[in-house]
Amino acid sequence: MLYSILAKKVNNTAQQYAQLNKAQALLIAHNLSDSNKAIIYFHFALFTQDNALALPYLKRILTIPKTANNYWVLDNALEMLVSYYIEVRDFKSAHALFNDTVKQPAQLQLKAQVLLVQDLFDDARLLFQEAFNTARLTHNRLVSLNSALALYQLTHSIPELKSEYLAFLQTNASPLWLKQHGVTSAIALEH
Repeated sequence: MLYSILAKKVNNTAQQYAQLNKAQALLIAHNLSDSNKAIIYFHFALFTQDNALALPYLKRILTIPKTANNYWVLDNALEMLVSYYIEVRDFKSAHALFNDTVKQPAQLQLKAQVLLVQDLFDDARLLFQEAFNTARLTHNRLVSLNSALALYQLTHSIPELKSEYLAFLQTNASPLWLKQHGVTSAIALEH
C-alpha cells in the first residue's frame, strides 16, 4: 500500500496499480487487525476522485486505535477531513472532529484553521498561539512554523508581535519553505 501511495505521489500510474494489486492479494491472504487496515483505508481515500467519496474511509480511520505505526495515517485523515469540511463550509462537522480537551499541536492548529475560516479571528489567534507554544515544546517543527506563519499574518496591527513571528520564521524555516509560503516577499518589504 505504501509503495502504491508513493507511486501515486510521483504520478507513476502503472506502478501504482501493480502495487495496489499486490496489496489486495496480501489483504485477502492475511487477516489484518484494524490498526493495520488504517493504511488501506487511507489508500482508498487518497485514490477517490471525489472527496465526498473519501469521507467513509477517513471517518473509519479515526475510529481505529492510534499506534506507533499508524499515527501518521490518523493525523493525515483528520487533516483531510477538516480540509473537506472547510471546503464545503460544514463547520459543525469540522468542530465535531475535535473533543473539548484538544492538546496536540497539530489538532490545535487544525481547529484554529476552522475558526479562521469562520472569521473568528480572536479565537483562532488564541488556538494558533497555543499550537505554536505546544509545538515548540514538543519539537514539532512543521506545526510551529505553520502556526507562526498564521500568527504573523493575524498580528498585522501589533508590530512587535509581527516582528517576533517573522524572526522565528527566518530563524527556523528553510529559504524554500519561506519562499513557498510568501514570507520571502514579506521579509523584503520589511527591510
